[in-house]
Amino acid sequence: MIVSMVAGLAFGYILVRGRFSFAAPIKRMVVNGDGSQARSFILMLSLSTIVGGALITGLTPEGIGGHSLYVGAGFGSMIGGLIFGIGMIFSGSCASGALTDLGQGVVSALYVLLFFIVGSVAGQALADQVSTVDH
Repeated sequence: MIVSMVAGLAFGYILVRGRFSFAAPIKRMVVNGDGSQARSFILMLSLSTIVGGALITGLTPEGIGGHSLYVGAGFGSMIGGLIFGIGMIFSGSCASGALTDLGQGVVSALYVLLFFIVGSVAGQALADQVSTVDH
């Protein structure tokens, strides 16, 4: 447990000092015209998409391994991502940004986290309902 606490404190310190979140690069590009962090963010997102996609589909250096973990995301995931992105813009931060803001004493971040909890509970309830439907 102590190792987890130290790792959490270290990660929190890095997030606060690095001033990096998933909403900040796009927000800085739109508001300030500074696209340097957005370029790094897009590169990171592209690389993780390519590597993650290869791993999910079972691609190995020898070819496709035959054990694919791929399950189609569907239209609901696209709509959910759009709603999540709009929420990030309205709140001014992503989940990690809200946590670091709350740790720095920004009380309004508590509202963001409250709605993250409400949304995740509601989303899980809907997912449970959808998964019980026979296809």
